[in-house]
Amino acid sequence: MIDTDSRSAPVLHRRTFFEAVRFAVVGLVNTAITLVLIYGLTALGLSYLMANAIGYAAGFVNSFVMNRQWTFRSSGHWGRQAVAFFLVFAVSYGVQFLALLAQTEWLGVPVWLAQGTSMVVYTGVNFLLNKIVTFRSV
Repeated sequence: MIDTDSRSAPVLHRRTFFEAVRFAVVGLVNTAITLVLIYGLTALGLSYLMANAIGYAAGFVNSFVMNRQWTFRSSGHWGRQAVAFFLVFAVSYGVQFLALLAQTEWLGVPVWLAQGTSMVVYTGVNFLLNKIVTFRSV
């Protein structure tokens, strides 16, 4: 049950809302970087799986910097956050990769569409884990 009398609840919800909005903006930038690399490298003849890995790696670097500085405005220990961010990325990427394989190899979804829908899976897992693990408020 939600405590509607709590004075901190609206502030917490508002903060989470704006973090989610900023996370979405960072995500759009990362999506652009990732998709340009994935589709560009695929067009150049690289396998879609290798192009996927390279695209996500580039997005990873951009994502850590922008999310740490802007989305969550974190002043926590950089090294601990970098390690946690990497672990969250690895879990999120793994879930996304399994979704990609399931769609392309088992369900017959076209690769171009599966790349996009797998990103949605990645984004949800990534925001949740970064919010509660990497950049949690102390």
